[in-house]
Amino acid sequence: MANSKNAVCGGFVALNTGTIVDCYSNMTVHGKATAAGFCGNNTGVIKNAYSAGHLKKAKVSGGFIAKNTGNVIDCFYDQSKLKSKYLVDMVLGKLESDLTFEQTYHDFDWDFQNVWEDPNNNQEDPEADTKAQQKLFLPQFIKEKFYFELPLSEDVIVLSTADDLFKLAAKINEGDRRFATARYHLDNDINLKNRKWTPMGMDENNPFSGTFDGAGYRISNLLVNDKDCVYAGFFGMIKDAIVVNLGVEGVIKKGKYSGVLAGVSDGSRIDCCFTNGTVNSQKFPGGFVGKNAGEISHSFAIGKIKNGGKVLLPWILGAAALALILGALVMANLWKNPTYPAIPIDDNVTVIPNDNTKPREGNSVTFQFDKQIVFPNASSGGVFTFKNPGDSNKNIVVELQLTDAEIIKAFGTTCRTPVEQAKIEAQPGYSPETTRQVIGKSGAIPPGYALDEIKLQLLQDGTALKRGEYNAIIYLVFYDITTNEQAMLNTQMPVQLIIAE
Repeated sequence: MANSKNAVCGGFVALNTGTIVDCYSNMTVHGKATAAGFCGNNTGVIKNAYSAGHLKKAKVSGGFIAKNTGNVIDCFYDQSKLKSKYLVDMVLGKLESDLTFEQTYHDFDWDFQNVWEDPNNNQEDPEADTKAQQKLFLPQFIKEKFYFELPLSEDVIVLSTADDLFKLAAKINEGDRRFATARYHLDNDINLKNRKWTPMGMDENNPFSGTFDGAGYRISNLLVNDKDCVYAGFFGMIKDAIVVNLGVEGVIKKGKYSGVLAGVSDGSRIDCCFTNGTVNSQKFPGGFVGKNAGEISHSFAIGKIKNGGKVLLPWILGAAALALILGALVMANLWKNPTYPAIPIDDNVTVIPNDNTKPREGNSVTFQFDKQIVFPNASSGGVFTFKNPGDSNKNIVVELQLTDAEIIKAFGTTCRTPVEQAKIEAQPGYSPETTRQVIGKSGAIPPGYALDEIKLQLLQDGTALKRGEYNAIIYLVFYDITTNEQAMLNTQMPVQLIIAE
């Protein structure tokens, strides 16, 4: 059964938790739930970037970015191609008539000496310089500087043919770490001729972690079309890798995390690369990369994204679930036309199987959760069965909280910095018994979906929770599924938290 309510699309990336600098996209993006010209959901940093593509209307649409809890600095989208009045990031839109150095780029901290072409061309004639300042343009990269120089090395494997690439991908996907961590260099363009490609670094157990220098060449006619593929692209997953000076052209038809260059970039560096292709995949398609948790700079993507996705994998309810039903919670009936910044959907939610219930009328929420959460250690995920059945009509964000008193019992201190603790104690009515710290937080869990794991975060001063049992609080925050407006009434319940080691 197709269901795309949790899909996120982006012309450059679907999801960004890392850093993207000096990049652009010119994509036609057609998503269903969340879609944007550049990035669907950002919790990282995006700086000096723009989108010049077309966007088909989605439930949450952004000309540049649809959902953002990170930093977006000196970015924009070409508003002339997007006529919708319902974009959540209208403030980033630029009219075509405003795209001059004088009106737009002069206010941005963009590098027009080493990265972007300068239309002024350092002209000394004042009259010619004034005309250049008023010239309409979309920035392009300086051709002579669209190249990243790597240090010389004798341990370089040269790739010249399609067979070289297929053999290399097979070695890496079989788990041969010698090949996965080596350094490679193209010495000509390579045409894959639409032979079925298995992404290089097909999963998190066998990622590509080496150095791949395209040397300014391109790989063309890439075809990924495997229903079992989770990470889809020329690369599936790259982890702690370096990819530079590479162009990739092709079609990506499957995958949960999908991009023409890579499905997922984790802790990797990508520089001076471009993609030109079509991505039509299940859940998180991006024109360049599906999910970025590394660094991308000086790169661009052109082409189209044709679809938003399908359902997540089946979810199985834990036996220890405790059912709590809140009927007809009284929420504030505020004006429903505005769209508030959305809380990103949690990456790890899964659809509840055989849940055919329909949303109730009015303001009501139904949820189930485990009353005990066990963590193998403070850095691992805790087994946590929480579901938001389909008869709810609110998205739910789950917070785990500990009181100062509980933290003091374990550590002898609140584990805040002295400055932060002084601020807290200066507030009227401060009490360690009632003042809390958030120690874990989910993304949004939509109706009909479940979350079976939650991770801990460090305390305010960077301390990790140690082995033991804690009397914690599960605090639920409700959001309108249409406007993303936070409800004025939330709820909380006790929960036992156990850290085994």
